Amino acid sequence: MSAAPALWVAVAAAAVAAVGGPMGDLVLLTMIQTEQPSERIGKVYGLLGTTSSTGSVLGLALAGFLFPVLGPRAGMACLSLVVVAAGVAGLFRF
Repeated sequence: MSAAPALWVAVAAAAVAAVGGPMGDLVLLTMIQTEQPSERIGKVYGLLGTTSSTGSVLGLALAGFLFPVLGPRAGMACLSLVVVAAGVAGLFRF
């Protein structure tokens, strides 16, 4: 979205990206419930939250260094590539 040439393109990209959140959550929760014993579901879900929060903290800390050097548009594009790379790795792994 940071590289969108116009506002309407950014809005359309945000709408498409917003669909992935709930769909990914449903798949992830189904995987946790079917692949883990019932006594470990709480621990696995807690680990998921911890991992997610840690990633957010690291991303925000990295953004603090990247944005002054690259600017907001290029900084967002660089950090977005990390998210895309993680998604592609997850697709190949699972």
